[in-house]
Amino acid sequence: MASLQDIRRRIASVRNTRKITKALELVAGARLRRAQTRIEEMRPYADRMQELMVGTARAAASFRNLPLMQRREVKRIGVVVFSRYVSPLVQRVTVSDLLPIPEHVLEGDGEDEQDAKQQALRGDFIYEPEPEEILERLLPVYLETEIYRALLESAASFLAAQMTAMRNASKNANELIDRYTLQMNRARQAEITQEILEVVAGADALS
Repeated sequence: MASLQDIRRRIASVRNTRKITKALELVAGARLRRAQTRIEEMRPYADRMQELMVGTARAAASFRNLPLMQRREVKRIGVVVFSRYVSPLVQRVTVSDLLPIPEHVLEGDGEDEQDAKQQALRGDFIYEPEPEEILERLLPVYLETEIYRALLESAASFLAAQMTAMRNASKNANELIDRYTLQMNRARQAEITQEILEVVAGADALS
């Protein structure tokens, strides 16, 4: 069994580690709250951006000839892989095609044909400039938005994972401290018992 001094040293070391993990947990939690706010502000913007593109694409004669929509015989395509933030305990790996831009981005999901907002987007609007020109300007903005959104989601996922890991580390540190404290108490009890036995043995030797 380790000596009392060794056990006390271990307890002090674990307590110092717990201070660090607790501080990192608090820092990650504060940063995560800010990241959540940015995501909550970003998602409506990205959704409205896609709705605008869908409405404009429906008014355009053709959008498949736009530079960012054309499918060419190329060796490289643009794909972004990121962790989509769902909650502090749930992050999902997401794969999104960027280039060429998938046609479904401009065609919509097709599930809300009766939705009033989608019907309004189909209305007879007068576009100035032409819808194709508007789309050509919107597509680069859409790409920037998707990349920025992926960065925000990944940052929030990282902070959530870090906060959870530090919380688990602090919990493990508490369990270690309890275990070492129990060992220290047993070692102290054994030491006291040994001293009592020595005193009794000495008294018996003198009698």
